[in-house]
Amino acid sequence: MPKKKKASGPGVRKEEEARRSNVYKKRVFTLLRELGFADAIPYIDKSMLRVLYSARPTLIRIDASDMSVFDSDDLTFIKREFYVFMQQDKLPFTLREGEKRTISPLDFYDIWMPFSLYIMRDSRDPRRYADDKSRERILEIVEDNGFTMRSLNDPTDFSEEFDRALVRMEYQYSSILMTYLFQLSNPCMHLLWIKKHNFEMFHNRVGRTVSFSSCQPKSIWGTDRKGERRLFFRVGYPDIVNDGLRWLTACIPNNPYIPEMDPDRPYPVYIQEHAIKRMFERVDGLSPNVVNTYMNFCFATWEVDWYKGSLLITFSVFGMRVGYFFADFTRDRKIVIRTFYFITYDHTPEGEILSSYAGLKALDKRYLCIDRLSTFLASDFDHRSRLASLFREAGCEHLLRLNKMRDMAGNDEKLTSISNEFIEKYLSSLDENV
Repeated sequence: MPKKKKASGPGVRKEEEARRSNVYKKRVFTLLRELGFADAIPYIDKSMLRVLYSARPTLIRIDASDMSVFDSDDLTFIKREFYVFMQQDKLPFTLREGEKRTISPLDFYDIWMPFSLYIMRDSRDPRRYADDKSRERILEIVEDNGFTMRSLNDPTDFSEEFDRALVRMEYQYSSILMTYLFQLSNPCMHLLWIKKHNFEMFHNRVGRTVSFSSCQPKSIWGTDRKGERRLFFRVGYPDIVNDGLRWLTACIPNNPYIPEMDPDRPYPVYIQEHAIKRMFERVDGLSPNVVNTYMNFCFATWEVDWYKGSLLITFSVFGMRVGYFFADFTRDRKIVIRTFYFITYDHTPEGEILSSYAGLKALDKRYLCIDRLSTFLASDFDHRSRLASLFREAGCEHLLRLNKMRDMAGNDEKLTSISNEFIEKYLSSLDENV
């Protein structure tokens, strides 16, 4: 039996709009209390609330006319998740020393901006502004409780403190948009970027229209290290600063054994699907969206060096190095990313130190489950243990301090931990076999 469609007549829409208006009213009062401006609430009447509700900007309107990969359900999901991020990420309300108040970008644009514009409107006409004592009183309460709304040089204009808050929120808006695009764009699956964004009037509200564009991956045929025929995918990622899709070309350090390479010339970067699969397998315990995000950050920051004849591209999560992409410089002058190694693997600098200092070979690391991130997220290691000492020597002690990463993992999957006692006994058995 087909599902019944929800009623969507004028009466239903009117009820829904009334519900949203009431929710908005509660949000206004809640925010003012949280920011320390509760004394202003008695001066806010229904007329002012109606103005604030109707004047709030539309944060994002997606233009998908140039998208070929994502459908309408994907776009609805993108928009919904964007609003979630805008609500979750909170910033200090001011830059004053000791500031403890915070505000989300969503509340700033949805509430604080129309609120500020309302209490400052008509300030250029003292005769009109004098007739509205409630707005003047609200303005006094705000400024008496730690936020300078009016400019010291021109009381009819906004202060530098307000301008600084707006700049921080604009930066956060762009960062959230970039992060979300980084979650979805993958060079082996589909590419997503912003074509342009601009301010427009939409249903009598000022808002941002973001024009998205998408395409299938670009690929060429090549050979892997074993000489087998493989697809190489062109590495591209969203360029949030200039809008558009950036096809990655990168310089690599000089190598005297490759005379045809010019260290000052950027070369096109390609990646094998195998490398992406290994990345998700070995940086496990995190949400795939989080891993995909940091893959794109890895391409954007591009920290690379030579290591035993291969290129080592640093892969960091929350500012902590957790592995490397391994790449080759090919005869046809391309950089091809072949695979991904977790930081403890034998083919990494840190992994080889672990092998030489403790005799931990590849099979030992696999048996102890220290060849993947999830073990370190799930386990509580003793910082006085022998393992901690070995990891300090190898330069990867940060794997034992993943509290921040654990809190932001975004993955509800139950992870398998390993005990300090088990590892200590295993390391002792290696000593006995030497």
